[in-house]
Order: sequence, then C-alpha cells, then structure tokens
Amino acid sequence: MINGIYDNLDINEYHADNSISSTGINLILDCPKRYYYEYHVKRTELDEKELKKQAEKYKLGRAVHTLVLEPKKFDNTFYCMTESVNLSTKIGKEIYAQAEIAANGRDILRTGEWEDIKDMANVISAHPIWNELKDGKVEQSIFWEGGTFDTPLRSRPDIFNDKLIIDLKTTDSIKAFSNSIYQYGYHRQAAMQIDALKQLDGKKRFFAFFVVEKKPPYLTACFTLDEGSLAQGRLEYLDGAALYTECVRYKEWPGYEEKFQLISLPNWAKMKELDNQAGGLKCLAQM
Repeated sequence: MINGIYDNLDINEYHADNSISSTGINLILDCPKRYYYEYHVKRTELDEKELKKQAEKYKLGRAVHTLVLEPKKFDNTFYCMTESVNLSTKIGKEIYAQAEIAANGRDILRTGEWEDIKDMANVISAHPIWNELKDGKVEQSIFWEGGTFDTPLRSRPDIFNDKLIIDLKTTDSIKAFSNSIYQYGYHRQAAMQIDALKQLDGKKRFFAFFVVEKKPPYLTACFTLDEGSLAQGRLEYLDGAALYTECVRYKEWPGYEEKFQLISLPNWAKMKELDNQAGGLKCLAQM
C-alpha cells in the first residue's frame, strides 16, 4: 500500500499487505523463523476448521470492539443466540446446528456471552473519557515507512482524534495489566501508532489504554504509558523493523543458535533463593 491513512479498508486486504505490524514485530523479535512460519507457512496450510478455532479465541474481544466502535456493523458480523444450549447433549447440538444455519457465516455468540459483551459495551460507552472521543476516527488503516531501512510498517488504531489515540483492551485483571503490556508488546504498538500518525499528519498524540475486565462488575481503567516505556517500545519496534528488512533482503529467517549455549535460572528465581537463605539465617539467629 502507498503510505497514508485509509478509511474502510477491508481487514483482509490490510493483513495481506507486505508491511509488518506490531504483532509481526513481536514475533520477529522473538525469532525470525517463528515469524516466517506464522505468516508464510502456517497461514497457507490452515484449513477452515482451524481458522474458525483461531477466531473463536479472540471472539469476545472482537465483539466488544465492534459493538463499541462500529455498532452498525455488529449485526452483520455476529449472530446472538436467544436460548441456552448444552453442547454435550444431542438436543443442544441440534439447536446449535440450527443457529449456525441462521448465522449464515456470522460469528455465533451464545447466551451468556452476548449478555457479557452488551454489559461491557454499556460500561465503556458510559465512561466520561470515552465520551470525549465521539468525534474520533475508528479502525483506520495506517501505512508508513520507518527505521534505518525505511521498512514498510502498518497499524490499525482502535480510535484516535487530533490529540489522543485510544486502544481498547479486555483483560482478566486490571491490576495485572502492566504484565500484559510487556507480554504482548503493547508498548511497541503504542510507539508505532504515535510515530505513524505524526509522520503522516504532523500531529503528536498521547496514547492511552482503555481497559475493561471481562467479568462483572466490568471494572474499567484508563492508562497512559510513561516516557521510559514508550522509548523502550520505540527502540524495540525499530530493531524489529530493521531485522525484518534484513530477513526479506537476504531471504534468510534464522531460528535459535545451533550450538551449545549457557543458560541460567531467571533473576526472579535467584532472588527468591536469596530471600529464602536470608530468612533461614534470621531464624538461626533467633534460636
């Protein structure tokens, strides 16, 4: 794609582009061979059943996103069942089979799932910060070049306006969300979106996470990343972009080292042992 911000670009066309997204950056930083397998081998081998299985994994989050960000598209994307079913019974399987026919290719939300999604969407929509973004641009596809080699990059922010980028996340625990930021590379995603929009329209924006828990009472929280975390995210995504360009240029996607490597216990395990030793010495001193 030519560099720019695209409205209403089909999601499949977005994913088919030869640029690399933050998800791809996460994979290639872990191991280029893993990236190549996921994007160039596995995706060509997946059958329809496996594709549905993967989509099911992220269904709740996608449904919340659609209902909050693009409510007019919800009914065309999801089919909500009106009666409970037990899929371990013959009757339950028959009812679900009828729902699949009625869904006509749409993702099925069972009773219980739909209620959770609706309640989460209501909590989000009623939040004062969310109301400030009513004029924001939703699900825009962004293509730009960055890094040492002008690597083609892409991103798709949930919603942004002239001052703010918001990424909507569902989570099991708001208190543990900082772990999710590191685990899933959200700091790299944030830096990429800030840099992309600034390069394309010259406007510097704040990046924020709007986080909602998946279970009642559907607690919410809004977070902005500190400058140190954004700086680390920027360095990491630029390293990943450079690595991607080199792999494409030389058509080599290396795995891990093929020789013996020295390995050690993680630092947290070493600290735990030191704490145990200190506790033991304290007990001895008190005897």
